[in-house]
Amino acid sequence: CGGEIGHVFLTISRINHSCDPNVQHSWNEDLKKEVIYAIKPIKKGEEILTTYGNPYEQVTKDERRRYLQNSFRFLCEYSLCQKTCPELACDDERFSEMAKLDQQIEYFAATGNFRKGIACCERLFKLQSLPELQSRTAYDAYNICYQGLRDRQAARAWLKKAIERKIVAEGVSGVQEDGRAFE
Repeated sequence: CGGEIGHVFLTISRINHSCDPNVQHSWNEDLKKEVIYAIKPIKKGEEILTTYGNPYEQVTKDERRRYLQNSFRFLCEYSLCQKTCPELACDDERFSEMAKLDQQIEYFAATGNFRKGIACCERLFKLQSLPELQSRTAYDAYNICYQGLRDRQAARAWLKKAIERKIVAEGVSGVQEDGRAFE
């Protein structure tokens, strides 16, 4: 076919899904391996769980369950999907707000409304629970501060948050020797 298009990870493929995972995985170029990173404390005997979807694409419980049923042939039975109303409504509202904020950040940055973009970044960062998503949001805020607002101090603070969350999500190898963490 002319190029590397994917990998099969026999051990990682056995990790079950949760809409509220305790690990995430990413490719470690130095090791040439997919590596698992704990993103919250895991108690002895507790199941290791990752997420199979993108919370911005499958916003509500019904959308997540439909996606998992169609793509992986199962219904999620973990914590977020076991909640009932009104708990569930809060989670669905949170995921919907995160998806909307993610779109608004891009819109405000593209239209030069940098202050509103930063306000969206701040709100989204607080709502997110996955370090990989927080890292991306903080990096978006860094770019808005650095390129749009020309506020180097705020840009440095956001870049520090982005790198810290990137390390939680992908380990130290996610950050290059020269400090670059995002390509």
